Amino acid sequence: MVQASIVLGWIGLIIYAIIFVTFQKMLKHKEHSLLHLLMAFMYSAWLPLPIVLYQLLDFEALLVGTIFGYVYLIMMILSMSLQTSHIIHILKQDESIEWEERAEWMMETLSGTTEGLANLLKSIWALFLAMAFWQLDQPIMAISLLLFVLMGVYVLLLLIRSNTYKQINILKKIKGNPIVFNIENIIFFTILMVYLTIQ
Repeated sequence: MVQASIVLGWIGLIIYAIIFVTFQKMLKHKEHSLLHLLMAFMYSAWLPLPIVLYQLLDFEALLVGTIFGYVYLIMMILSMSLQTSHIIHILKQDESIEWEERAEWMMETLSGTTEGLANLLKSIWALFLAMAFWQLDQPIMAISLLLFVLMGVYVLLLLIRSNTYKQINILKKIKGNPIVFNIENIIFFTILMVYLTIQ
């Protein structure tokens, strides 16, 4: 199972690299749907990771984190899949201001809170992974993963900001940045895959 997970994990990272290299070209040709489909495949390739890491690290409390990690990946797969269907549907419709507003609202519904909550779950998974690595006397891995736990604070603030009716003044200054999330994501899974590969 470990070897299969390593192969799938690196396939997921290769898909991420393909997305990164072809991103501008796909946007230019309006292939937003294909972009999200690739991302759904990418997250699917990482599905075995929480279970394999739990078995490999053999830390009982990590089972809780494994559940959070698994739910995170499923939520991202579902979010990307729903966005894929929605995007291809809206691109084939007649363009109008009313339709564009409705399409944008629907995209926010399918992605915003769902992906924010999923990323918060990933931070909880990272916390349990950090605990497991610390328990196993691997402080470099533990400290590396604690950085992703801190990302959870940022995500939580964004969730509160976007899901409160009356805006909190302090939170108005906090804005989501897709580039930050993508860089954080690629680093997180690269760290896990490098660790898994060298074991």
